[in-house]
Amino acid sequence: MFGKKQASSSIKTYKYQFIILFLTVFLVAGCVSVRGAFHNYKQSRNGPYKEALKRWTAEARVYRGFETIYLVTATYRSADFCRAYVRKYAQDYHLDAAAKARMLADELALADKSLEFILAVYAAEKKKINLDSRDSLWRVYLEGESLDRQSPIEIRSLKKEQVRLKEFYPYISPWVEVYRVRFQSVPLSRSVTSLHLVQTGVLGTARLIFSLRE
Repeated sequence: MFGKKQASSSIKTYKYQFIILFLTVFLVAGCVSVRGAFHNYKQSRNGPYKEALKRWTAEARVYRGFETIYLVTATYRSADFCRAYVRKYAQDYHLDAAAKARMLADELALADKSLEFILAVYAAEKKKINLDSRDSLWRVYLEGESLDRQSPIEIRSLKKEQVRLKEFYPYISPWVEVYRVRFQSVPLSRSVTSLHLVQTGVLGTARLIFSLRE
């Protein structure tokens, strides 16, 4: 009797030890996997793309007294920015070389045809933004040295794409309205050292300046 109980107890002990060993291996492997995924995530949001985003992003505010009534952050999707964007996108979505090359060609073609900006706009009252509406309180222009003022050829809300875009434009938050603004492409001579994206109206003027020279 005692021998059977001892054998049964030993079997249970081995089972528990096996389960503990299995769980330990599983958890360790899981931690390694999570650390690897987090490392890849950090890599995708840092490095060349982070530098390109910083280089081609500007911010402007409109104040009323000490209160910010309008805050806009925008990224100029220059050819240099598009190259960094495609590298990040291809890494995030595991594109093969052919798909990456096609995407880069498409992005550069668009950058050649138009001057495009991604805007994230905050206002104390969202109804006072509506950049894509004819009734908006704001008018959007593009200016620069030796460059005639241009009106947009497209202003489009990107509300439905906001969650995905946040991974590429971290300044996007639930409290902003996101737009794509495009202007007709024009030859940018050496005399044009910066582009000025202007939003102006009865509430004030926000001017974002993008330097074209390092």
